[in-house]
Amino acid sequence: MRAFEDDRLIINMPVWASIESLREYVYSSGHTEPLRRRQEWFEVIEGPATVLWWVPAGHIPIAVEVREALDRLRCDGPKATAFTFKESFPSPGVGTDIDPIHMGDSK
Repeated sequence: MRAFEDDRLIINMPVWASIESLREYVYSSGHTEPLRRRQEWFEVIEGPATVLWWVPAGHIPIAVEVREALDRLRCDGPKATAFTFKESFPSPGVGTDIDPIHMGDSK
């Protein structure tokens, strides 16, 4: 099952232990420079291209879940079920075995 109609879209969906560790990688590592230059290599898409959401530990998300989370973010704005770095939400399982997932730029 395809998540997006456009086969040129790239989906990056690593699972991270915390928003803080993901933020550290995205904005304070060797990843930062390519992130700043992404418009040199990718077309700009309208609306959010990155979405975060919480998944149970051990769950391996599939591409369709990326589309669903991105649609929730685009339609409803940041909520506990789909959010951004700028407006994030705590894990519904704080103190339990819940991990976040991040879909990188889908360009």
